[in-house]
Amino acid sequence: MTNAIRIAILLSVFSVLVLAGAEALAATSYYVDAMRGSDAYSGTLAQPWRTFRHALDRLAPGDTLFVRQGNYRPEGVIPIRLLGEPGSPIRIAAFQEERPQVLSLSVRDSAWLEISGLSLEGPETLPAGWRDMPEVVIDNPSVSIDPAQKWRLGRETKVREKYRSYVHFWDWEKRGSAGLLVAASRDVVLRDNDIARHAVGIRLKDGAVRVIVEHNRIHHAYDAIDGGYGRSSVSFEECVIRNNVIRQIYREGIRLSGLARRNIVESNDIRHTGHSHIATYAAGGGNVIRGNSVRFGGYYTETMRAPGSSGISIHSAGPGTRVEGNTVAYQYDGGSRRDGNGIISDFNPDGAFIVNNVIYRVAGSGVSSVHSGNNLIAYNTIVEAGHDGQSRSNGVAIKLFARQDINNIIVGNIIYHPRLGGIHAENTSLGEQRLIDHNLFDLLPGTAFAGSGLGRKGILFDLADYRRTGHDAHAVVGDPRFVNGGTENFHLQATSPAIGAGMPAHAPARDRDGVPRHSRQPAIGAYEYRPLSGGAAGDN
Repeated sequence: MTNAIRIAILLSVFSVLVLAGAEALAATSYYVDAMRGSDAYSGTLAQPWRTFRHALDRLAPGDTLFVRQGNYRPEGVIPIRLLGEPGSPIRIAAFQEERPQVLSLSVRDSAWLEISGLSLEGPETLPAGWRDMPEVVIDNPSVSIDPAQKWRLGRETKVREKYRSYVHFWDWEKRGSAGLLVAASRDVVLRDNDIARHAVGIRLKDGAVRVIVEHNRIHHAYDAIDGGYGRSSVSFEECVIRNNVIRQIYREGIRLSGLARRNIVESNDIRHTGHSHIATYAAGGGNVIRGNSVRFGGYYTETMRAPGSSGISIHSAGPGTRVEGNTVAYQYDGGSRRDGNGIISDFNPDGAFIVNNVIYRVAGSGVSSVHSGNNLIAYNTIVEAGHDGQSRSNGVAIKLFARQDINNIIVGNIIYHPRLGGIHAENTSLGEQRLIDHNLFDLLPGTAFAGSGLGRKGILFDLADYRRTGHDAHAVVGDPRFVNGGTENFHLQATSPAIGAGMPAHAPARDRDGVPRHSRQPAIGAYEYRPLSGGAAGDN
């Protein structure tokens, strides 16, 4: 190798190192302080800027803006248009453990941006005398509401009279404030923010792509997380909504609407919602809802234009929707107490994949299919469906409601003490289902295994009669022997008849805990059996 070549190589390496160093130096930390700063300062920790708007105009890829404790709400809705780069995102973060107060951030046409640690309290105020759920604020209890009455033919008037305080939140929706709005943006992270008193805590819209929403606390809002579209035909796609804590939401926790597609909603903890905890409406398909814990919902379902709430409501979801490994408990139906399902597949001709869920003490049915079909309802543990409900038809473990609810596969489910019975087809028939088998039944006295035309005909109280329908030839009848149902531990004891009684054809590869299923003889229900010593279930 000649000296000239060696020199050329060394110069090339040196140039790369210089460029890398220049990029590292370009990544700068700036500071904003509403109490002690000045926009005439240099933006350092010792000389922080005063306002968000001044600081945002000076950020470049790789920079971090640290926000000091203080009240930035007088700045109003703060617009953000920032373009970071892959590997060099722009960060807006609370300084250390401080929690600065901001009214709202509106992120548009941005990329590679992270926002964390802020408190975003909105402009809305709670009605006078409002009380948190589980209390229900009823202003005129003498008003009786028939959920079958048309909204515009008198029911709306009755709702406004009975729930005068709650109707206040409809004005929140009209004003439409959002704690964090992300529109027409990509590769954005929203993390560890506290959001309250907005119409929507976080709104993703206008084709937001690859947004991560994680570890936020959203409370006292009309909706916690929702979508919308104006400039794009899709509200948001390929986003991840995970590990958020959501409380005291007056309508719904997480809504996948506006053709939202290919998103993951996982490991969120949602409690005390007025309607449903997680819902899809006119979604674009391919969404995955998994590993969430949703409890205590449906307190204000009498205020719905189309009454009837479910813990997880899959409505017009689009193809390829998966609902797996969730816990749904204590879903109510405020007022009428006629509904309150655990999981519903509603107006989904493509069906949904509903597996490995634990559904416990919901007022309505455990899993419902309404104007849908082609659902896979498999390896769920459904315990005490119909709890505290009053409906004469809604309170079974699995319900098929309409003529369109056909070609369903219902296998490997534990059905334990539903108030009104096991698997019932109300306006369709068991004979129009693709497969029903390997389910475990432990029924209350006087309730039926299955039936068609619930409440009128075809109710099957005897196992032999049920099997003559051609379904559940391998059904198991008996106590599933949970480890401790009283503490909601629905894992299986070693003596459970559910162990090894499932069918491999429709069993998910792993159970609700992520444990591999037995490849030839899986256990029925959401959990594969594991010895007390731990470890995977395996094939031994």
